[in-house]
Amino acid sequence: MPNRPFRLAAAAATAGLAVGFLLVGPAAAARACEAGTEHQRIALEMSAPETQAVISLVASVAYDPMLLRLPAAGSDTAVRKRVTAGDQQAMLMPNNDGSALRLVASKAGGLHSGTLADVEFDRCAGARAATGDDLRCTIESCAGNGGPITGCTCTITMR
Repeated sequence: MPNRPFRLAAAAATAGLAVGFLLVGPAAAARACEAGTEHQRIALEMSAPETQAVISLVASVAYDPMLLRLPAAGSDTAVRKRVTAGDQQAMLMPNNDGSALRLVASKAGGLHSGTLADVEFDRCAGARAATGDDLRCTIESCAGNGGPITGCTCTITMR
């Protein structure tokens, strides 16, 4: 069935499930982004409650793979070189799945509100520059010494 991936996506959308930017099957290979010569930088800004020390968090940055890409998948060295610590100098572990960058961050002294990381993407050849509307940041988890912390948020700033 050549249209099966699209039927699955339509069924997921009908069921109220988020489909996002994920392309599967032959369409994904045919529409793969080729790296252009230009790069685009973003800053991942985090905000945390001032009343509790955040020791670790997991953030996810969803991006449009028809506009931006990273040079490798998973936690490959090429991905790690594109993610640098922001003003907090946190320990970072990035993982790229081709449409979202998952970032695990920790710091023994605690993370505070501010720039958590800078990410340098490749712009896709022939694609327009991405805007803040083309990326979404979500905090998957945020924890301190006493367990989960609520109220952690993240935003994207284009550089």
